[in-house]
Amino acid sequence: MLKSLCKMGPKMAVITGVEYGDGRIGVATFDALTDSYGYFSSPKVKGVFLGTGDVVASAIVSGLTVGLSLESSVKVAVDMAYNSIVHTVQSPYDYRYGVDFESAIEQFIKDLKSEIQRNIDSETIANSNLTPL
Repeated sequence: MLKSLCKMGPKMAVITGVEYGDGRIGVATFDALTDSYGYFSSPKVKGVFLGTGDVVASAIVSGLTVGLSLESSVKVAVDMAYNSIVHTVQSPYDYRYGVDFESAIEQFIKDLKSEIQRNIDSETIANSNLTPL
């Protein structure tokens, strides 16, 4: 299905809310530029959490905007969604009003910066005679 979506024009396709059957839920991707699929997941938390797809989409766009690959962007996005759900469960507020993504923003920014640095380091190594550890 993802590859078929890319044949309609987009270079990347993402499906959220993919249940992996092992107590995990996440995202499946296809990147037409690299002809590769990706699967990313986190532990599934019991309940219905409105807004997690929006959180994932926004976090992916954030990663892509700063130059991360689809894979790196989705990795950070899945973590953002999971952290938002954990904060929602711990919050005294009624989660029917949406997931508490605000409490996860600080960690998201740290994760995003870390992923950017990891990519810079990998690219630097790839463009040199150094061997990654």
